[in-house]
Amino acid sequence: MLQSENNRGEPFSAGPVNLGFDAGGVFAAGTDSVKCFCLGKGKQAFLGQYAGDIRSPEGFELFKESYGRFRKRVGVEPVLAAADLQPGDLLKGFAHDLGLPLIRVQRHHALIASCMAENSLEEDVIGVAFGGAGYGDDGNLWGGEFLLCSLGDCQRHAHLEYLPLPGGDAMAGEPGWPGFSLLNQVFGSKMSDLDIPFINTMEKKRVQAMLQAIDSKRNAPLCCAVDNLFNAVSAILEIENTGSPAEASGWLESIIEPEVKGMYSFIPGQTISVRPMTEEMVEDIMRHVRPGIISAKFHNTMADIICVMAENIRKKTSVNKIVLSGETFRNRFLLEKAGNWLRQLHFEVFSNGPAQAGDGGIALGQLTVAAHRRETHLKNGSINDETR
Repeated sequence: MLQSENNRGEPFSAGPVNLGFDAGGVFAAGTDSVKCFCLGKGKQAFLGQYAGDIRSPEGFELFKESYGRFRKRVGVEPVLAAADLQPGDLLKGFAHDLGLPLIRVQRHHALIASCMAENSLEEDVIGVAFGGAGYGDDGNLWGGEFLLCSLGDCQRHAHLEYLPLPGGDAMAGEPGWPGFSLLNQVFGSKMSDLDIPFINTMEKKRVQAMLQAIDSKRNAPLCCAVDNLFNAVSAILEIENTGSPAEASGWLESIIEPEVKGMYSFIPGQTISVRPMTEEMVEDIMRHVRPGIISAKFHNTMADIICVMAENIRKKTSVNKIVLSGETFRNRFLLEKAGNWLRQLHFEVFSNGPAQAGDGGIALGQLTVAAHRRETHLKNGSINDETR
C-alpha cells in the first residue's frame, strides 16, 4: 500500500486499481480543477497525491515534485501521456512538456471510462456523466451528459440545455449567479415580476452586472453542468451554502422529504430542457411549498430524466449496461433513486467506488482511454500524437 511521505495534500490511494488491460507506462495528468494524476504499471493503475492549489508557481512546483517522487516509488517510466481538452490547462501543459506522445481525453468520457475500468466492462455502455464543468468537443462547458462509450471512444447522444454562466467558470461557485442565469433564461424580462425572496432581495446593481455579462456574451460561456444546476436550484430556494456546487448538492440532499413522490416536468430530446421544471418550481415557491418538498421533487425529476434518456438510447443502440459517474453522484439520494428506477427497467447499473466518483476518476479514466487508444494505434503501426 502506498502512503504519502509528507502532509502536503491528501494521502495517496489505499492501493492500486487492478485493470483488465495493459496500462504500463501511461501517465494521466488529471485536470487543474482535480489535481490528481495517475500512473499505469502493467495491469494496475496508481493514483497519485492530491496536489492542492497548483495555480501559484510554488504550488505547481510542489505538484511536479510530488509527481517525481511518486513515479520513482511506483517504478514507472512514462512513455505516453494523457490530459484534458481544456485550453490553457496547466496539467495538460505539464504533460506536453514531458516530451511524450499526448492523447487528449474529454473529461466526462474519462469519468465513464474510470467506472468501466473499475468494473471490468469491455463492451459499450450508456454513460451518464453528471458533475462539474469540463471543456467539450463543441467548445462549450459540458457536465450534463448522456454518452455512448467504449473504453477508447465516446459519442454524445444528449445533454442538458446550455445555460450562460456569467463570469465564466471562475464564477460557477458564486452564490446567486447560476440561479439568476436560469431564471433569466426561462422568464426573460418577466423575471423581475416573480414574487420570490431570491428576486426580491437581489441588489439592482448586481442584477445589472449579471445581465450585462449574459447579454454581451463575452464573459458568459455556455454550460450544461449538473453541478451548476444544483447550485442554481439551491440559490433560488435560498438554501445556505458557500457557493460550492458540491455543497449545494449536499444541502439540497440534506433537506429532502423522502416520502414525496411527485416530480416536475421536462422536455426530453438531444437537448433536454428543464424550463418546465423551473416554471413549476417557481410556482411552488410562490405557493410557499416547503423547501424539502421542492428538493425532493427536483431530485425525483433528475432521476426521471436519467431513466427516460437511458430508455431512449437503449432503443437506438440495444445497449443495456449503464454507468453513472461524476461528482453529482456523490449525492446518495440521487444515485440510489436513479439506480433503483433503472434496475426496475431491467438495466444493468454500474457506478464508481468512493475514491473514483469524481476527482480520482478523471485521471483513472484518462489513463484507461489512452491505454486503449494506444492499443488501437499500435495495430495501425504508430501512436497518434494529439498534442495539437
